[in-house]
Amino acid sequence: MLASLVPYAHLNDPRADALTKGRPSLPVATTVAREGAKAPNKLCDVITAAHRNHSEILGLKKDVCAGREIGSQRDTLGMTIRKWEGRELHWKLQVLSTILLDAMDHLSDFDINNVSRGCHDLLSGWQ
Repeated sequence: MLASLVPYAHLNDPRADALTKGRPSLPVATTVAREGAKAPNKLCDVITAAHRNHSEILGLKKDVCAGREIGSQRDTLGMTIRKWEGRELHWKLQVLSTILLDAMDHLSDFDINNVSRGCHDLLSGWQ
């Protein structure tokens, strides 16, 4: 289900601009899952959380890969994951969604003639 919603992750809801106060509108991927695929509420909550935490997850990945101090502090990593985990939102699924979105973003860099090398390059940053 997450893989089928990745193409909708970068789309912005035109109704979101009209909303000035109150709760923020749902991401397009969540709306597609809820209205199109009739996904259960728990899955829609995970999709929304993955969308909202995407930049933070990607930033943490870059910090860890760059060897910055924040990536090696267990308490910082633990508290960040605990924040993502709130309300049973399954942080592992949020990270998986970010990996899928990262793969889609780097699809143009992928060499079709050397698939194993392309997969290795993509996944090496996430291990």
